[in-house]
Amino acid sequence: MKARIIYKPGKEGINSLDAIRGIAVKMFNGQEILVYPKYAELPLLHREDYGRWKEKSCSEVEALTDDRDPRELTVALVEAGSPAAKFVDELGGFSLPSLQMLAAIVVNRYDIDELAKEIEGADLLSSCGSNYWSCFRCGGSGAWRAYGSIGFFGSSGMYGSFLAVPVSLYDLRKQA
Repeated sequence: MKARIIYKPGKEGINSLDAIRGIAVKMFNGQEILVYPKYAELPLLHREDYGRWKEKSCSEVEALTDDRDPRELTVALVEAGSPAAKFVDELGGFSLPSLQMLAAIVVNRYDIDELAKEIEGADLLSSCGSNYWSCFRCGGSGAWRAYGSIGFFGSSGMYGSFLAVPVSLYDLRKQA
């Protein structure tokens, strides 16, 4: 199994949402992310809020190679009125994923679900839908998302309800 549960200090072995930091998986660049296994199917933005999000549109390649902190992009979405961004933000320091993070989630979704089954109160990706929002804009009214069941990226209208998956970068050195 490529994924593992990361516990809060002093909570090792307690399998409940309030005792974990998340489920760690590796991205293709070797960095790890934490996926917090609590999800919600929400719109990225309502139509009347599209203009409030100042992020410029980008291509799939631009989104895949963008190294900005997804947390900053998520905060901008919260400020624009995003229900999906607000959901992940209110969980405490999480963001919507970048495309690199989404790729890691899609590749590891079965391992994430296997560990989530052990965590009291956790959701399963397989029970919540297979289309996941990113924090990148594609066109005036669209955003990039992953089609998790078939493993590719595409654009969808931001008004659609897709899965908000809370993630954060994980740095083991900061845990010592």
